[in-house]
Amino acid sequence: MIFAVLSYLDRHKKEIASNQLKVDAILNDFKGNEFVKLIKEFENENKKIGLSIVDKLKSLNKKFFVYTINKTANGLSLLCACSNDLVKEGIHCGKIIQDTARMLGGNGGGSPFMAQAGAKDATNINMVYDYLKEIVK
Repeated sequence: MIFAVLSYLDRHKKEIASNQLKVDAILNDFKGNEFVKLIKEFENENKKIGLSIVDKLKSLNKKFFVYTINKTANGLSLLCACSNDLVKEGIHCGKIIQDTARMLGGNGGGSPFMAQAGAKDATNINMVYDYLKEIVK
């Protein structure tokens, strides 16, 4: 029993470390930027990667907008998050995620700061990107 728990903890620790390396590599392109606008598509990635990116940006006290699409065999996982500054400027992640999820045949929701959705149809991803370019400049 103890061995099983230790084995689980070891795997979990390795997963977290791997996730953190990926997040650091992604955010490395934004070093020195006052505003981080990250719109990124992943394929079969750990579903926690988007949340890890948001956590890292929060810890750095950055002004940020993050929108991720994770394509898996089961469909699409969408995440939208932003900093308090952008909410004060009128950005509402819950509304953004609802609009973009509908474009992709899904639904979701959340708060002004963070929202998530699931979707099935990736054919309109370019329409989502165009929409996001208009919303966050």
